[in-house]
Amino acid sequence: VLGGAFARDARRLYNHGRAVPEVRSFATFRVIHRCFATDAEQVYLLIRGGKHSEEVDVHPVDGADPVSFEVVTAEYARDRHHVYRYLVDDNPCAPLMWDLQILEGANPTGFDFTTVVDWEPVRSP
Repeated sequence: VLGGAFARDARRLYNHGRAVPEVRSFATFRVIHRCFATDAEQVYLLIRGGKHSEEVDVHPVDGADPVSFEVVTAEYARDRHHVYRYLVDDNPCAPLMWDLQILEGANPTGFDFTTVVDWEPVRSP
C-alpha cells in the first residue's frame, strides 16, 4: 500500500508529481500510518503540508528499524531498539510543528502504552 499521496514508477517514488529522493528503496515503500512510512531500509516521518495541502515531506528516522517499527498509540511508536514519542501538529492556522523523540532508557518490549479515555483534571482546594 503506497498511500494516496504517493506513486512510483520503475525508477523513483513521487509525491504529487514531485520526485522523493529521500527514499532509496522506493520499490518497497509503503505508508503504515498517517505520520509514518517504511521501506526495506528505513523508517520515515511524514509531515503533511496542512489541512489545505496534500504535499508530504518525507524525513528519514535515523537508526529506526523498518522491520520491527510499529505505531502503538496516537503519540507513541516503537521498534526493537527504541520507544519514540511523536507530535505532528498540521493545524492550517498555525506554523507547522513536528517533533520526534527517542525515550532514552525505555525498554521497547516492556514499555506499557495506555490511552486515557475520560479524565478529570485535579483541582486545587
